[in-house]
Amino acid sequence: MYYCARCQRLSRIIQKDFFIDLSGIKENENIKIFHSGTAMHNSKIKAIGGRILSVNVYSKNKEEAVKKAYNTIKAIRCYEDEEFSVENNDYVFYREDIGQ
Repeated sequence: MYYCARCQRLSRIIQKDFFIDLSGIKENENIKIFHSGTAMHNSKIKAIGGRILSVNVYSKNKEEAVKKAYNTIKAIRCYEDEEFSVENNDYVFYREDIGQ
């Protein structure tokens, strides 16, 4: 049996576009990221609002799936500009009740 820990990063009340860096995440058969409120802008991922990303992690152990899901989310970086010079993770939030 496999467990799936699914979580979404959502845009905050701040209605401002921002850029996302996923380079710190290695997607594989157990970690998948699905895009929703994103668009490509000059080869960079731009958040354009609403539900932005969904992180899905599969594992044979529920606790490990939840832990990997949170670690994957924490590896997502958000920036105010497409040069990635001003990091600002206040633009988004994620649910903290995964697997509970």
